[in-house]
Amino acid sequence: MGEFLKKASDLFWRKPVLWLPVIIADLLGTAINQGQGAIVRAMVMRRTEVHSALGGAVQHVRLTPEIAAQAVQAATPMVWVSYFLRISLYVIALVVTVAMVQQLLDRMQASPTPQEVLRTRKAGMLSLAVRILALDAVGSVAIEWTGRWLLMHGHKTVATSPWYHLGTSATLTVLLALFAGAAALRMLVGAPVSDEGANRAVVMPAMLGVGSLALGFLIGSSIPMGHTPSPAAQIALGTTASLITAVPFILMFIAFGVLANEERNAVPNVDAEA
Repeated sequence: MGEFLKKASDLFWRKPVLWLPVIIADLLGTAINQGQGAIVRAMVMRRTEVHSALGGAVQHVRLTPEIAAQAVQAATPMVWVSYFLRISLYVIALVVTVAMVQQLLDRMQASPTPQEVLRTRKAGMLSLAVRILALDAVGSVAIEWTGRWLLMHGHKTVATSPWYHLGTSATLTVLLALFAGAAALRMLVGAPVSDEGANRAVVMPAMLGVGSLALGFLIGSSIPMGHTPSPAAQIALGTTASLITAVPFILMFIAFGVLANEERNAVPNVDAEA
């Protein structure tokens, strides 16, 4: 485990070009998030509008829990579609990063370009994105149900604790790595992988995924309580925080590239079989 992570870390620092796929995916994902938030706010404002029979300016009633619940219910399909788009962007970034790593490691061989790999891995990429979405959906429902159960039984302090949310998110991250890590490696290699490779493809993303969550937790904890930045500052802070928490994913995707390269070298003509 340590050897291939050391090689991935070396590539991370020596080849900043490998950062670009994740940075681009993260910025596009942030833009999708911002657009989704704007649409949800517009839906809420629409539901609080009151039109006078005599005309004049549109008035807005106070936002009630019922109106908020209606807006959330109406926005749910859009939220999951946008989440699937963000997952897909990261899956594309993973495939491109791995292809770039393979080109760097196999200088003496004619490795496929990222464009060629994207064309030949369409079905596998879609399958991986759907798998991650399904696992995340099940996990999110389980976390929400657990939170409601805690509130119903008088454990509000636990249910609203940031440590509880960090713990449940970390658990979900580990489960995602457990059920999607080896599948991601098989998709990247285009062939069955060794047991050792499959184990590494679970442990490595679990570690780095939890590291990303910890970074996000530290960033959130550093914001003073009660401080509300301006809308422009919120966008800037959110984008910066998202890029910082994406750093472990850059290392993760490079490590997947190193791991996939090792597996490919152990299986001759894997590209021809894929």
